[in-house]
Amino acid sequence: MKIKSYYMFFFVFIIGFFIIYFYNNQIFLAINGFLPDIMGYPMLLLTSLADGFFVLMFLSLYYPYRKSKYTTALISLIVTGAIIQLIKNYIPMPRPLKVFDAEDIFILGLKIKTKSFPSGHSAAAMVLTVYLTQIKDINYKIFYFILGILACISRVYIGVHFPIDIWVGGWMGFSFTYFLYYINNKNKLNLLNKISKKENKIFIDITGITIILVYLFFYTEKTKQLEFILTPLVILLFFYFFYRIYINYKEVVFNGKIK
Repeated sequence: MKIKSYYMFFFVFIIGFFIIYFYNNQIFLAINGFLPDIMGYPMLLLTSLADGFFVLMFLSLYYPYRKSKYTTALISLIVTGAIIQLIKNYIPMPRPLKVFDAEDIFILGLKIKTKSFPSGHSAAAMVLTVYLTQIKDINYKIFYFILGILACISRVYIGVHFPIDIWVGGWMGFSFTYFLYYINNKNKLNLLNKISKKENKIFIDITGITIILVYLFFYTEKTKQLEFILTPLVILLFFYFFYRIYINYKEVVFNGKIK
């Protein structure tokens, strides 16, 4: 993406921001509960997979297919996440459940009332979306973008964020990640370039396993309604990362890179 494109994106962001800001509650009520109840759990699944832990797992999972993109996506996820937490602390905007009566809106999942702005899940979802769309196949690009946008919208649908939250959070993740890719392409910046590719893979898989263990044993904000799906999925990823470590370690040993 050329740097000049950012002027256009900035213009779209500003126009969208003011429209959403003035009609924030109306847009929220239009989206929240708009879909039939049967869509509640698919949307909850999307919003759960946009959690930072899952985004980190997916970054590690797709590393073999996005080697040169991993570091910039990881940096973007960490930086945008830190900035969003700072904003949340200094601009403690209420959640929908604090503004509306619980009987008037659709709530699914965790019932959160504070620190709504901006949406960290939306930022993480768009970081992952940009990471996944660094390919030539236009069909996959469209597919990943649709999933990313739906993951952002799901935050409003399940009643934990206002539209202004996901608009700002999503744009933060999207624009900052693209900006880092622009710098990366200009300066050939990649912190893992000095390590051999096989050792890279092993390191990334160990990182994936570490994230999974933290999620399973220490993370306290799991989506309880979907634990019967998410926990087996995470365990499956755990064994898959171990399998990849075994395969890559064998290749490194046979190539004489580890004595």
